[in-house]
This record gives sequence, C-alpha cells and structure tokens, in this order.
Amino acid sequence: MNDTNSHAIDMPAFVDHSHLTVIDLPMLSAFYQKVMGLSVMDTSASGETLGVAGRPLLTLTTGSNAARAPRNAPGLFHTAFLVPNRRELGRWLAHSAHNNVPLTGASDHLVSEAIYLDDPEGNGIEIYRDRDRAEWTYVADGTVKMATHRLDLQALYDEAPKDGWTGQENGTVIGHIHLQVSDIPEANAFFHDVLGLDIMTSYPGASFFAT
Repeated sequence: MNDTNSHAIDMPAFVDHSHLTVIDLPMLSAFYQKVMGLSVMDTSASGETLGVAGRPLLTLTTGSNAARAPRNAPGLFHTAFLVPNRRELGRWLAHSAHNNVPLTGASDHLVSEAIYLDDPEGNGIEIYRDRDRAEWTYVADGTVKMATHRLDLQALYDEAPKDGWTGQENGTVIGHIHLQVSDIPEANAFFHDVLGLDIMTSYPGASFFAT
C-alpha cells in the first residue's frame, strides 16, 4: 500500500470527475477557466464539460430549477483538484494572489498541502498536492496519520515561479470529493459495507475513505 509511485487515479477506484448544477452557467464557466485553469472540452444546450490536457474533470449544467443548497445541507462540501506537485500548487497560489482571488483557508494535513476557496455560487473547492507516499506515516491498523496544521502560504508563494500561469498542468485530476453528511456512522456503514471502501483515518465528526 505504501507505494511511492502511487497516484490517486492509480487506485482501484477513484473519482473521475465532478458534476455541479449551477444557476449562472456563463459566470461559473468563466470562473473555472480563469481562476481554476480548466479548459472547455464540450458544450451542450444545458451545460459544459471542462478539463485539463484532454481529461474531463468538471461538468457544469443548469436548468430552471437550479438553486443554492443551504450551507448545512447534506451533499457536496468541496471538489478537490489535485495538482502534480508543490511547484504547481505554488504557481496557482501566485496566480490567485495576483488576481485577488479570496481564499477560505489553507492547511498542512501531513499527507498533503491544501488551499481552500469557494466558487461564485458557494460551491467549495480544494486545490492541493499530495506528499510522496514514502513520507506518509502509516499506523499498525493500516490507517494513515493526518492532522490539520497551518500551511505557510507566504513560504509557498515565495518558492513559486512567477513566470506567468496559463492554466493547470497535465496530470491535474480530481483527487477526492468531500461530502457533508447528517449521520457519520450511517455514512460509514454505506461507504464501507456497501461500496467497499476502506477507512484511512478518522477525526471526531469525519471519516476519510479510499481504496
């Protein structure tokens, strides 16, 4: 399991892409292109599919019944875009800073470094890079050690090339999705017993699943 060559999309099951129902399709599409660096790959009467280097990552659709969900409603909490390395995370941070993109947080999770923001309709976004799996700490029961420490954004920005950012690099994928649920034990039973995923770590009020 502790394979230094492993990648999120090399796992037996992985998140291929995310699908959002939005109210203002042109505005949201422009945001994911300009801010998140995705490119439009396909269009239809009701939506668009965006991606990186020919790989579809995000579908946006709209309709007359599209509406914002309450912030505390069960459902998607954020879509997590996994970039290839720390350099690319820093390049995106510099891009966001130069374009005054508001962030909602930034954390060092030991296994990863993550930056958080919302799109214009309040859909959560994480953009992050994984540390090499050789740097992860596994415990005897097979789970992995995680934490939520402050990420030094200034250091990440200072290390980043300032050579002009033109979009996400090839290799950017959806690393995971974060769901908000109303009952953790019930959700654990579904994702573990029904879908067959493994719990990689648990916090009070949160479980992390993988294959």
